[in-house]
Amino acid sequence: MKIIKAYIKGCVYSFCNSNKLNGGSDWFAAHNLFGEENYYWQPPIKAIWTYHKSIAKSDKSACSAAGHDIGWLLKQILLEDTNRKYEQSTKQRQFRVKRYRCIRNN
Repeated sequence: MKIIKAYIKGCVYSFCNSNKLNGGSDWFAAHNLFGEENYYWQPPIKAIWTYHKSIAKSDKSACSAAGHDIGWLLKQILLEDTNRKYEQSTKQRQFRVKRYRCIRNN
């Protein structure tokens, strides 16, 4: 889990550094980091999908469950981040999703 969380945090930092907006960053959600064009999950986060497949879920169900897990991990990582501060909002997609943006580096 420690490696997965470090990987997610690295993806957040990369996104924030690449998408700067007036001293902060553009809005992002788990689907921006690990969905859309980035839907080919690689280790270490692929282990979350593999876990859900191992408990007899279909590919679609395992993908959905893994996505929810990554969303929760993302939220936890941002709350624990002592290097940056984030703002939270929601966005309506098929269902409401939490989205974030970096508002400052400490």
